[in-house]
Amino acid sequence: MTAEARPPSAVPPGGCPGWGEVDPVAEPALSAAGWVARFLADPARAEEVMAIYADLGFEVTARPLAPEHVGPLCAACVASACPVYAMIYTRRRAADLEEAP
Repeated sequence: MTAEARPPSAVPPGGCPGWGEVDPVAEPALSAAGWVARFLADPARAEEVMAIYADLGFEVTARPLAPEHVGPLCAACVASACPVYAMIYTRRRAADLEEAP
């Protein structure tokens, strides 16, 4: 996504009040299936990092960041300022798990 195509930011003046304070919470269903939340990324970075994780032998998926996946301090901003961001999840490939001792 180009800078021109990104939606205008709704981050309050002075920046995000929760930056560095609140970590996104992994989706419970994904965690139960063995997925690990790695980090939050913008669309351009998400594609690049997903390719790197896949090259390293991981299964990779991305999910949109949703207000229910962050604390109350960040929920309103996620709904308005971060709709294009994605949480990157990885897990070991099933074949790798079968070969592990």
